[in-house]
Amino acid sequence: MNNNIVPALIIGIAIVGTSLLPKITASHTIDNALDQLERSVETKDKSGSTRIERIIKGISKSASTGFKSGFEGDRNETNIKKIAVKDKITISQVKVVHGRMKTEEKIIGIIKNESDKDIADVSLNVAFKDKNGILLDVNATFVSVRGTLKPGQELGFEVQRQLGDFNEKEEVLNGQRSTSAVISITDLRIIESIKTK
Repeated sequence: MNNNIVPALIIGIAIVGTSLLPKITASHTIDNALDQLERSVETKDKSGSTRIERIIKGISKSASTGFKSGFEGDRNETNIKKIAVKDKITISQVKVVHGRMKTEEKIIGIIKNESDKDIADVSLNVAFKDKNGILLDVNATFVSVRGTLKPGQELGFEVQRQLGDFNEKEEVLNGQRSTSAVISITDLRIIESIKTK
């Protein structure tokens, strides 16, 4: 028997047993009560379910539905808040610059929080494009902007990109360079203020 069903089975037996207790009179013995309980466990209805199985299914379905709706409600509410805040985050002054080494380039820019919430852990994804607007590369990993942004604050960011290795010729590396980038915010964390009593 599945270990997850055991607690529900015990509850079901207790419920069935409790419903049978008032039927026990002075002339009935404990054995008769147990016989009635056993019949309730073994007797199946038209759908092939016993009374215990129907009770267990009902309890499981009710618990599962309640848990699922509570979890989804919290998650959906959080996502709705994030989307509303994300729509009020702006990115400006995006530039492509050379990195410290010949095999690197950087995308730099400024992110501004125009929402009324404190935010942190802003994740960015970058699509790198050539001079004709053709996609060269997409950031393989999301880049997190460090720091907390209060409403109205700005923060600089940079995203590194590798063009190749040191053995590549200069012409090959230059051919990999992007001239523009499209930056999207993929995630953020809203810092909820702690209310004191």
